[in-house]
Parts: sequence; structure tokens; C-alpha cells
Amino acid sequence: VVMVFLTVSFAEVMCALNMRSRTGSIFRREMLQNINWWMVGAVVIAVGMTLAAAFLPGFRGLFGIHGTLSAKELLISVGLALSTLPVFEAGKAIQRAGKKTARTGAK
Repeated sequence: VVMVFLTVSFAEVMCALNMRSRTGSIFRREMLQNINWWMVGAVVIAVGMTLAAAFLPGFRGLFGIHGTLSAKELLISVGLALSTLPVFEAGKAIQRAGKKTARTGAK
């Protein structure tokens, strides 16, 4: 249960980061140069609160989280959440290619 909670929470954070642009890559120079520090702060707070809910006894009871989580399981959760990034980037690349094709009139 804890692993699912962390994976879903971290995946949502990754989605928020990736949706700064619906078509532009998160790795574009402009995206990296124009960092939204409010978003970075929100991500840090969200990740911190999620980890607190998963690991601190008082918060665990408050959120009804039972069970333990190993370091390996934590890494798997983070890895699964990060795996959403290539999926989003592939979707954006397909959108950009479709728009480019539509602009050039090619079929």
C-alpha cells in the first residue's frame, strides 16, 4: 500500500512538472533556463509531505498508511514515477511532428 501511494504521488508530481508545456519538451533549453521557482518549491513541498506521510509515524496514522517500505521499494516507486517522463515526451514529439506535417501540407 505504501509503495502504491508513493508511486502515484510521485507520478503526479512528474506530470505537473512535465505539463509546463503541452507540446514543448521539458528538456528544451528555454524550459531549463526559465525555471519556475514557485513550481520547484511546490514540488519540494509535495515530495517532502509525501515522504513524511509514508515514513513519519504520526503522519502514517493520520493518512491510514500501514506497512513498511524498504529502500529498494522506495527506489522502485521513484523509478516508476520517472518512467512517465519518456511517455509524455514521446506524446509531445508525436504532437509536434503532426503539427509540422500539417503546416507543410504533407500527407
